[in-house]
Amino acid sequence: MKHIDFRHFSSKLTHKHNIGLKWFRSMNNKNGEFFYQHVPNIDEKVSLFSAEAGLYKPKDSDYILSIKETTSKKRTHTHEHIPLLKLDDGSSIYLYHHELNEDLNATERAMKRNIEEEVPIGIAIEVESPDSRLRYDYKIGFVYGWYKNYYVIHCVNDDLNIEDDLSDKKLSSIFDRVKKK
Repeated sequence: MKHIDFRHFSSKLTHKHNIGLKWFRSMNNKNGEFFYQHVPNIDEKVSLFSAEAGLYKPKDSDYILSIKETTSKKRTHTHEHIPLLKLDDGSSIYLYHHELNEDLNATERAMKRNIEEEVPIGIAIEVESPDSRLRYDYKIGFVYGWYKNYYVIHCVNDDLNIEDDLSDKKLSSIFDRVKKK
């Protein structure tokens, strides 16, 4: 088990990026919450997501801040959502579909930096809502790698811990889920 010290990488990030990640830490593993486009209850405007679903890289940052996945029928979403794989320690694996181009664009280069420098990203996954308002499950995690058009993201548990290493058996189980899609 490894505790994630978010101070480790905060010096690499812009002020607004740090504010965004702090908000995602506070929302980690909260389910069915209302959607927020910007960090609420602060004086400066800090965007959390792009206007559309997908990866969000703030223009002044070298890293991806977040992923927003919409799953409702009323929104366009070309790939079926793969449910989170819960691990024994309370952390989870999230698979996010994204087709890479041969020439990596700015967003893909930023995600590569997130992977190489172990900078976490916030995640919002749309969930069924009892009312007409958008609701999301929020996570924060580390991008482990990319496999068959999916980013493999290891999301921290409630105590902001993750397993030190994903065993080959666990990775095989994760990749089996992708193969079935």
